[in-house]
Amino acid sequence: FASEWLHRQIGMQTVVIVRHPVPTESSYRRLGWDFPLEQLIAMDELMADHLAPILGGLDVHALDPLENAAMVWRTYYYVLARYIDRNPDMIVVRHEDLCAEPLRVLEGLYDKLDLRFDSRIRDYVTEYTGKGNQVEATATQLHELHRDSAAVAKKWRTEVDAADRATIRKWTEPEASRWYSDDDWA
Repeated sequence: FASEWLHRQIGMQTVVIVRHPVPTESSYRRLGWDFPLEQLIAMDELMADHLAPILGGLDVHALDPLENAAMVWRTYYYVLARYIDRNPDMIVVRHEDLCAEPLRVLEGLYDKLDLRFDSRIRDYVTEYTGKGNQVEATATQLHELHRDSAAVAKKWRTEVDAADRATIRKWTEPEASRWYSDDDWA
């Protein structure tokens, strides 16, 4: 929620990485994270400035954990979309694109940020994201840096059943469709 302020007040070059709601929720579940919507609703300024249209009048106590997690995703991306619309020079990268083609995406990102993408960085990215690295994350490990990123990006498609995907999609729309097409939900 601070990205727009940092972008405008400090002049930071802001890179926003968006992630599909299904693997996001799957990661929350793996890590045992819970984000009670009551905490967001209790933030009067945040509600007044941003979230009243989607959380105002919602009975958050009636949501099951999956619906709650989906609505948390939606609130974040609802605000983020407003920030991006007001600040078109913010750079948006989809997590899935970054994972599928890390060298191509990072080289483009480095170029936009006027950074040098050299062979040392190329080797480092290949080492950390390449085939042969593990795919599975340790249950409670927040970050595992040596992973087969292309496999990780698609892993959720075999782990999350169709009913849960449909529930998540129902609760994250219309924000999810800004970044993800029907094909991205299959």
